[in-house]
Parts: sequence; structure tokens; C-alpha cells
Amino acid sequence: MGKAIDSFVRELQRTAKIKGFRPGKVPRTVLEAHIGGSSALRAQAIEDVISDAYVEALNESGVEPLSDPQVEIIEGRESGPLKFEATIVVRPSVSVAGYQGLEVVVPDMEVTEEEVDAAIDRVKEQWAELLSKDGEIIAGDIVTLDVSVSSPDSNGMHLDDYVYEVGRSSEIPELDKHITGATKGSVIAYSLSGKNPDDSDTGGDDDASREIDGGRSGGIDTGETGVGEENVAGRETGVGDENRGDEGNGADEDHDYPADEDGQFSPLEIKIVVNDVETKVLPELTDEWVQGATEYEDVDSMRKDVREQVKKYKSSSVRSLFPRQVLASLNDLVGEEPPAELIEAEFGRELADFSKRLEEAKMTWEQFVKGSEDDGNSIISRFHDSAVASARADLALRAVADAEEINVDDSLNDLLSKIAGRSNKSLAEVREHYEHSGQLVAMRSELRKEKALDWLLHNVHVRDSSGNEIDNELLLTGDSYDADNVYDGESSDDSGSTEGLEE
Repeated sequence: MGKAIDSFVRELQRTAKIKGFRPGKVPRTVLEAHIGGSSALRAQAIEDVISDAYVEALNESGVEPLSDPQVEIIEGRESGPLKFEATIVVRPSVSVAGYQGLEVVVPDMEVTEEEVDAAIDRVKEQWAELLSKDGEIIAGDIVTLDVSVSSPDSNGMHLDDYVYEVGRSSEIPELDKHITGATKGSVIAYSLSGKNPDDSDTGGDDDASREIDGGRSGGIDTGETGVGEENVAGRETGVGDENRGDEGNGADEDHDYPADEDGQFSPLEIKIVVNDVETKVLPELTDEWVQGATEYEDVDSMRKDVREQVKKYKSSSVRSLFPRQVLASLNDLVGEEPPAELIEAEFGRELADFSKRLEEAKMTWEQFVKGSEDDGNSIISRFHDSAVASARADLALRAVADAEEINVDDSLNDLLSKIAGRSNKSLAEVREHYEHSGQLVAMRSELRKEKALDWLLHNVHVRDSSGNEIDNELLLTGDSYDADNVYDGESSDDSGSTEGLEE
């Protein structure tokens, strides 16, 4: 304590500004009187001592706190050696009995003829012929509509000749639901009330999987396709400026529907006039069509290449899914509930990450919720569920690391060496920086969790949904596996904070 008080006095002398004394020349007795006497001086020094001693104790014990310490001074508040206790919440040790025999089932990666046919049909759609249709409207038909949307509290919206492919999820609430089964010339009217129209069932295709696309210049690409982004027989679809009527406010993509103070939305009256209905007729898959429309020589070569690309996509999807399935299976072995402090920490981190992504997208939380199918409470609930899963994974991976006696000393040195090279500091300086800031223990733990996950990925038993055994190595190739992004732990790569090292 004597050294701590002397150090604190020197710092005060260097920074204190007291009338009549130059900086650095203020006598100790004057400083003591200025801050309230020797007891106040000791109290300030005790805060510094406790902070440093607490971090040192964490480094020596390897304990990672989940809460701020509750400090109780046992001895030395007024004089003599200082003794204190710091009480913290720590992670419990959980049981993951059975992890060595963990089994995971992944989707089949074999490509069926139906999947090849569907991929080729998506290419053929770009050369589809549109034929007028008098029958009932079904998904995939191209309709031309006049649309009117009115509300007691707004000017409404009117669209003339709105061209839309049924089933592609229109921005007109519940459009698919009401026009399916109608015919050319039909007049459809319906009301929406008491809820956000954006949350209504549009009946559209919500499949977010990538499709196989092709172009006249040749090649099959993985990407989103379909009417509304491309065109069918030269016809642009979707709501564009040329589709807008002169009345109302147009089709504002933000759907600025008025809500009252209780969050209830004003009734909407929607009127649809079906001006035209067309059906898509795909070209016949022949060698002649393939030669004229694609880069392939014949049907066989096209089917072979499409099959390979579908297989690559399915394999990539399974490789990306594999680590998450392993963690989900591991989490099922954890019977204990994660402590609330750990869940809260994971929840806060996930919200912070999401807020950062919203900021990068220049979007507010309100805008995101408005464009979502769920309300804000449902979204927050999903974040909480994800935080619970992340907390379970954190405990489970630590348990595996302990059981397998995973050592990361070399990996930690490599990581610190990378940071040292980037910051032009010595390895010793970098290590001291992270020790003094209390981050070194967390860095070690994150590395151990990564190693534990890697051990699991190489040792779990894997089968596909048909029961066939899968070689783990087949699922660990390519760029899909990234441990940092799998269990949502704090990144422990060489991009760790170097704040303070350059100063």
C-alpha cells in the first residue's frame, strides 16, 4: 500500500493544478489537504490497488467472471496491508456425457432428376412464350391488373396495368390469396382491418434458396431468378414508374399505412380488376434449343453441367449447415440451464452486432420491424432464444475442451505474435497489455472453444437423411466452415482489439 500511495501522489503532483505551485512541485502535505486528508489519499490508492490486484487474480486463476465484482475490504482500510474479497458470478461446469459418440444427420447431397429438371426449367423460363388465358388464375400466371387501395385516413394508392407473376409475393397485401382462381375480367374487392397489412398472408413464394439461372451468352449461374427481376418475352414486370397511375400516392415500398395510438391500422379497401391473364409456355428441351439458347452443345451436356452445379450448391449448403447441426446436437446434451448473466451477455452482444449491421445498411430498427413479417417483440424473442443457444454452446464447448485436455498455448502465442507484428510492439509488450486489461483469459478460452469445435467436427458420426455414412472430411472442405461464425462466440482471430498498443 505504501508503494501504491506513493505512486498515486506522484500522479497527482504531475497533474494537479493548485494556485501558487508549479505543476509537479506541489508538496505532499498540500495535496493531502487539497483532496481531504491522508485518509482520502489512501482511499483513492485503494481503488487502484484493488483494480490491479483483481485483474492479476483473474489471470492467475484463469477464472472468467460473468459479472462485475462485489468487493468487500477485509483489512487495511485505514492502515497496514490491504486484504479484500471479490465475489463474482462464474460459469458453471456442465456435463456433456455422450459427446464422444455424438451423431449428426445432414441432408442428402445426391441430386435427383427432378432437381435437375427444375433447374433447367428456371433457365427455360427466360425464353417462355406468353399465351392469353381464359381459365382460372394459378401460380406462375402473368396477370395485368388495375389496383386501388383506399383508407379513411390516407389518400390511398392506384395502379394501372400492374404486371405481376402470381406467387412471387406482391407488395399488395393478400393479392395472391384473392386473385388465385379468378379469371380475366374479374373484379375483386376485399377489406383488411385491425392489423398491419405488411403482416398479411400474401401467399407468395418465400423460398429463399438460390436458383439455377442461365443466359443466352451461356453458362449456368447460381442466383435469384424469376419474373419481376428478369423479363418474360421482353415484358418487364413488377411495379415501376411506368405502372403508376396518376391518382393517389403511388406504390410506396414502405407502405405508410396509418395506425392509431393503440397501434391498430385503419381499414383498407382493396379493389382489383383483372385486365389480362397470360400463362407461360416453356420451350421444348431439344438439342436445337440448347444450342441456340445456351453455351451447351446438346441436352446431355447441359443436364450434366446443371447436375454438377446443383450438386456443388447442395454440398456447399450442407457444409455450411454441418457445424451448426453439430452444436445443436451438443447443446441437447447439456441438462443445466445457463446462468442468467451469461444469457444476458450473449443477448447484448447479439443485439449490438445486429445494430451494427443495421447501421451499415443505413436502416433504423423501426424500418426493419416494419419490413418484417413479425412484430418487434417476436424479433426480440428470437434474439433471446439465439442467446440461450449461444450460452449453452459456450458451456458445452468449454466442457469438451476440458474433457479432451485441449491446450492452446502455441495458438495463443501465434495470435499475440500476429498482433505484435501489426502494432510494431514486442510479444512481451502485447502479452502484458492483454494481461493488464484482463482480456488474455478470454482470448485463451475462445481459442479452446474453437479447438473443441474443430475436434467435434472431425470426430462426430455423420449420416445423411437416407442413412448413408458420410466422411467428415467431405464436409470440412471449402470456405463454408468458419468456427468464429458458428457458435457466435467473440472472435478470437488476429483482429482482436489493439487499442492502446499504438500509443
